[in-house]
Amino acid sequence: MGIFSNMEDRARLLLSGMADMVAPATKDEWDERLRVAVQQGTPGMAKRAIDNGANVQQTIQDGARKAPLLTIAAERGFADIAALLVEKGANVNAKDTFGDTAIVKAVENDWPKVVAVLAAKGAAVNTINANGQSLMDRAIATYAHDTAGILGKHGGKLSSQLNAAASKQQPLFPAIPAPVAAQTAKP
Repeated sequence: MGIFSNMEDRARLLLSGMADMVAPATKDEWDERLRVAVQQGTPGMAKRAIDNGANVQQTIQDGARKAPLLTIAAERGFADIAALLVEKGANVNAKDTFGDTAIVKAVENDWPKVVAVLAAKGAAVNTINANGQSLMDRAIATYAHDTAGILGKHGGKLSSQLNAAASKQQPLFPAIPAPVAAQTAKP
């Protein structure tokens, strides 16, 4: 278990603010340090943990859901940590247990700086939720004008625009290819 005698001692040390004075001895301890840094919003600790091999793809059990670290950082508005995680290889479109991505949580909580970071790094800005709403719909419905502007700058659309585009691309009855049409024609 490295330098810690038990989990209680480790938690007490991390919460006391003395965590940076003692370097974790194992990868599991660096992973734990990164989880704590993301939850508390401490970018210096997050960077140090990542530089020492902490896994940026790990997830956190958060109540009934299991969520990627990036989603936790995004929903709490930690743009600098979100940028660091993505820069170090976190999947920008990873989903939590309920199917939400980091950018969904950033939009829902109106964190425009986080939305800007994630959109610039390739997050899917035109997803539609189970209720048929796009990210742009949600931003507008909650009067998150800055967030809506950022989504628009990165190609975000209203669900009505997405549905119209999809119906134009997918004809209800596709055309029959010419060779098949010729074979089925009556003489």
